[in-house]
Amino acid sequence: MSDFEQLVTYLFNSITKVSEHPQIEFTQSDEFGYHILVNSPESNIGQLIGKEGKIIKAIRTILSIAYPTVRYQIDFAPPAPTASTESL
Repeated sequence: MSDFEQLVTYLFNSITKVSEHPQIEFTQSDEFGYHILVNSPESNIGQLIGKEGKIIKAIRTILSIAYPTVRYQIDFAPPAPTASTESL
């Protein structure tokens, strides 16, 4: 895991409770770019974005300062249902 990936994971995990950490998938789209998919329950997505997007804007600012040459796109999605949650 690269330093960039560790920082992203740390930032998102710091915002949520330990039992509700989001799953973060990194896809390197090219030499300098990442696609970051944050899988989190819908109740946490609002917490990660914040009022008026202030939290996600702060995360983007931190990433831009720490890694000015790295391009990235952050998307949010609820986790895929598992066999145990489909029956509920």
